[in-house]
Amino acid sequence: MAVDNTREGQISAIEKTFNRFLSEEDFLASLKHPTKPELTAVESLPVFPDYSIWGNAYTLVTFDVDPEMSNEREAQTPEQGVCFFFFFLVVAHT
Repeated sequence: MAVDNTREGQISAIEKTFNRFLSEEDFLASLKHPTKPELTAVESLPVFPDYSIWGNAYTLVTFDVDPEMSNEREAQTPEQGVCFFFFFLVVAHT
């Protein structure tokens, strides 16, 4: 299949993607469950980013050992030029 790389061809290809699903009913009817074909979609919900926290930076942290284990090292402060973080452990009675 030949691809039209002209400006007009690219605009036409992009506009076709918007016309792919003309109605909500057609879109829902086109959805197929991968292992249970008898299931049908009844509703679709748009997913939008949460702009109120968009600018926040997050770090994913993993531990090599159980963080609940006792630690014999002294706590270091930011004034000593060391970065650190706190975490909270869930206890059974909360």
